[in-house]
Amino acid sequence: MQIGITLASERDLRVLLERILTEGRRFTHAEAGTLFLREGDFLQFAVVQNDRLAREFGEEEMKRLLQEEPLHLRELSLAGHVAQTGDILNLHDTYMIPPDRPYGFDARVDARTNYRTQSILVVPLQDAGGNVVGVLELINALDRGRVVPFDSQYESLVRALASQAAVAIRNARLYEDAWRQARQLATILVVNKRLALGPELAEILSIITEEAARLGDVFRVGSALLQVTQPRYPCFKLGVKMGDPSFPRRFLASGRTGFYLRVLEEGA
Repeated sequence: MQIGITLASERDLRVLLERILTEGRRFTHAEAGTLFLREGDFLQFAVVQNDRLAREFGEEEMKRLLQEEPLHLRELSLAGHVAQTGDILNLHDTYMIPPDRPYGFDARVDARTNYRTQSILVVPLQDAGGNVVGVLELINALDRGRVVPFDSQYESLVRALASQAAVAIRNARLYEDAWRQARQLATILVVNKRLALGPELAEILSIITEEAARLGDVFRVGSALLQVTQPRYPCFKLGVKMGDPSFPRRFLASGRTGFYLRVLEEGA
């Protein structure tokens, strides 16, 4: 009950998503997890957490390593299957999935990070109307430091958490949309004022991109329609190129790292 009240009171979508994943991991003793948000036919990697990789690489580098391109629902995946069917998957070993199952596990991230995803509990974030707004993946249940299967009794608990989370996400999105529209209106007023004073074009573009853009925003550039999919995280290679290992961290702290765009409609 207290978790539901806490989630319902949170209006910051990013904080809310982190809290949902943290709570799910806490009472299932999961070492790691991922929260996806559904955007049309795609699942966006909204939040990633992994205690072991965070200890090894640091929090920001862990997030960069685990961030992937948006996952199409038609791809053979655990999260895609759950998003489409509304079923729960509770697998003891992701590397032992029979080949005849309508889902599969992509081991590329494990190979890249030297991590092994073994037990996994995948639950849809489904509201009372049956709409799946996202997917919650809980990875590697721990018992005294050993990876064990997720107890089946957790399934109903996580399902209940996921239902409360879906409602909270919907409400937070409505609040964020209203706030974003107000910010965009304010941005338009600022740009109009700057134009009247004759500012540089680069300054205007900086105002638009850094102040107005949010995850899920859709922009029309010429005749093309673009959508903001996820923020960019600078990697260690930037530090190598700049000759300063601390440069990626300082660049991230600037708050102007940019974002990735997906083409919804091609154009010129």
